[in-house]
Amino acid sequence: MNSETSVSICIKCGAGAPTQRNDKAKLLCLKVCASCEEKDRNSSSVPDIKDQCAACGKSGEDINLKSCNACKMVKYCNRECQIAHRSMHKKECRQRAFLEIQNGINVDNISDNMKRVSISDDKLFQEPPAKEDCSICFQPMPYVDGLCGVKTTYQPCCGKLICSGCLFATVWGKHHGNLKKCCIFCRSKDLSEEEELTRCKERMNADHAETFYYMGNIMYHEKGDIDKALEMWNLGANLGHAASHHSIADVYLHEYGGKKKDDKKAQYHLEHAAIGGHEMARHSLGINEYNVGNMDRAMKHFMMAARTGYDEPLKLLKDGYSWGIVSKDEYASTLRAHKASQDEMKSNGRIVADRLDQARNSGIDPNDREGMAPILKELIAEGRVGKNGIIN
Repeated sequence: MNSETSVSICIKCGAGAPTQRNDKAKLLCLKVCASCEEKDRNSSSVPDIKDQCAACGKSGEDINLKSCNACKMVKYCNRECQIAHRSMHKKECRQRAFLEIQNGINVDNISDNMKRVSISDDKLFQEPPAKEDCSICFQPMPYVDGLCGVKTTYQPCCGKLICSGCLFATVWGKHHGNLKKCCIFCRSKDLSEEEELTRCKERMNADHAETFYYMGNIMYHEKGDIDKALEMWNLGANLGHAASHHSIADVYLHEYGGKKKDDKKAQYHLEHAAIGGHEMARHSLGINEYNVGNMDRAMKHFMMAARTGYDEPLKLLKDGYSWGIVSKDEYASTLRAHKASQDEMKSNGRIVADRLDQARNSGIDPNDREGMAPILKELIAEGRVGKNGIIN
């Protein structure tokens, strides 16, 4: 039998490790050496790392340390130190966030912390950012599903948002054998549920807000887990995702999943969703102001919602104009902006997809040629679809 030598290596300083390869050596013990133990005893007076600035190391009662907002694991003495330490802390911070997801986090506490931040009117009424474009046709897409007949679909294989027009064209092409059965954007073949989940986790690890929103929808609508859904939506909201904010607001407004009604939380998330450009959130803020008699603020919200192409506030704006709250120029410019916004979102493909979707919702089977014939005839007469069935 080959003789083997015993090796003890300090897990802190590495003392005792062989300097040359020895195939007969066998590691029997990992421990802390006497030198490291002595250092630990002598360093007992050193302040805990949680009680000192993670960047510069300052500590003491006179130093006002503030925790990292995301993970709460490290502290900083000022904003400059936090920015300087960001590159080193970012990965650890993300990992901590995912541990909280796995272990279960208190979503109510997240909303409470976010709710403390007040929003100025200058920020609340500033013009929203431009709508996100479809990854295929590069036309703007609304946040509200079905606005102007446009719906969006998240592709879990690549994380892209595709509009209903492009998705319909793809399905149509696959049905006629002109396209392979794969993702319209990344060309990936149909993935299993496990493969889709793995890709989504990778994107969430890279702080992809749309994926957090998508996973929140899966948790709520398919799994029925409102707490997990709120966790995902809160993480998306922390990244500035408007639809995530709006979903959280809906939960606390309508008591979804057994959650208690909380108007303050709902208002906070509606405001952030509106700032991000969410059409329905902006309209909801207008309704809230309207109900308490703040007509000037209500009409401001309604005009902003209408300019994004949203139809709901138009009647209320007409009332505001007849009451003298909205001026003639404001009313006229809002109507022009509403039409321009809707025109930007329209295309033949989207209109055809919406028309066929309406037919399907009314009970007509898309594979029923007789049932679909009048609709296709109408689309051909309008010049939206060619006689060969190809979208113009």
